[in-house]
Amino acid sequence: MRLRQRMLLIFAVTLAIGTAIVYVVSREMVLASFRQLEDEQMKRDVGFATAVLDQDFRNLAESTDDYAYWDRMCEFMVTPGKADIRTEFEDKEMEQLGFNLVVIRDVRGKIVFARAYDRQTRERAAVPAEFLGELFSRQQMEPVAVMPQDGIAEFPDGPYIVSTRPILTSQRGGESRGVFMLARKFDAAEIERLLNLTRTTITFERMDSALLSNDFLRAQRELRGGTDIAIEALSEDKVAGYIALEDIFRTPLLLMRVDTPRPIYARGKLSQLYSFGTALGGAVIFSLAIIFFLRKFILSRIGGLSSEIHSIGKRNAVDERVKRQRTG
Repeated sequence: MRLRQRMLLIFAVTLAIGTAIVYVVSREMVLASFRQLEDEQMKRDVGFATAVLDQDFRNLAESTDDYAYWDRMCEFMVTPGKADIRTEFEDKEMEQLGFNLVVIRDVRGKIVFARAYDRQTRERAAVPAEFLGELFSRQQMEPVAVMPQDGIAEFPDGPYIVSTRPILTSQRGGESRGVFMLARKFDAAEIERLLNLTRTTITFERMDSALLSNDFLRAQRELRGGTDIAIEALSEDKVAGYIALEDIFRTPLLLMRVDTPRPIYARGKLSQLYSFGTALGGAVIFSLAIIFFLRKFILSRIGGLSSEIHSIGKRNAVDERVKRQRTG
């Protein structure tokens, strides 16, 4: 292989290795900052979804306040026959207000009124009496100790949004006359409403489910390790944020995943390609310039010198001197 060919080969190999190194380094440096921006945006998206869910809690809580802090409700707890409020929770009212369950409990722990309604079939449903007994047996639900609570609770047929209040006068004073509870099933319709408000894809899974997918399992471990919001890229086009949702007893109950596209990451890849293309173009131009000057001022002289030496040797003219070449 001639010297000129070897030089070109060395330049080509060097350029290829340098290009690969520049590509890897630039990708990591540029995309790292964009991934950080993506993580911050994902945390905001998860925070917004959580805020929308909290608004659901507050909406039900407002209805609970209206009924629990009501003089007529207090009268009903004292003399049910004179202030019957059961007509307030007929099927039509339950449907319009979005209630699935109403429970009124006195200070002795006895359930004095309970009604369940299935908003899908638009019919009354069986009251889960046994489950309610277990629920109210918790110390936090004792009539004399109950405080306003809003959140999620796991029922036999799935999670419900639950709101409980002590029954007080309209001035919210005096001794508690019992406990008032409203519950709304956290079903597909509620989740669909969340999707429409957040314009994202939201998925819920039980925290202790044995059927969690791999990404949920990784998020579960990270969240149990103390992370507030876990973030994972599901693909080149989709990223997800995970958060643990506690029930009304402050026990982790659900895992919520918020999926969004990756426009920030896509812009990062585009910026990286622009930067790499600029660097590659500069390297190619610089290499061509070096090759040009090497050929003009060095390789041409070496080639001429090699030819003269070969000619002298061929003629066996040992006394002949090599002529000095001038370029330019």
